Amino acid sequence: MMLIAGSLLASPYVLFQVWRFIAPGLHAREKRLAVVFQLPTIVLFLARLRLVTARQLWRHFKHAILIIFIAAALLTPTPDPWSQIVMAAPMLVMYLLSMGIAWLAAPRTPRATATPHLRLIVAAAVLDQARRRA
Repeated sequence: MMLIAGSLLASPYVLFQVWRFIAPGLHAREKRLAVVFQLPTIVLFLARLRLVTARQLWRHFKHAILIIFIAAALLTPTPDPWSQIVMAAPMLVMYLLSMGIAWLAAPRTPRATATPHLRLIVAAAVLDQARRRA
């Protein structure tokens, strides 16, 4: 258990060191692909802030597929469809993973926007019933 916890805590530092090792060998165009792999992390924070839900991501899945394939077409060095599909596949996996993360990271407690008014109405009803019985 401690090994897993230590690995999870050290993973950002280890991944940063791996990136520092790999990044000098990449072209500027290739470094832009790294943004795609940050999608689950971004969705995690947006889901915790209640700005994105898994339902919204699922609802816009068709648009995401279109955007992913357009990005893959722009990022591939050759015009053949196979390299575009190979480029789009990890992006689609990241999007699907982001949906699962948004579902898991969503706060389970409902928002308390209407709760104070509802409590006031319930309290008034309880007091009214108590006054009628007395």
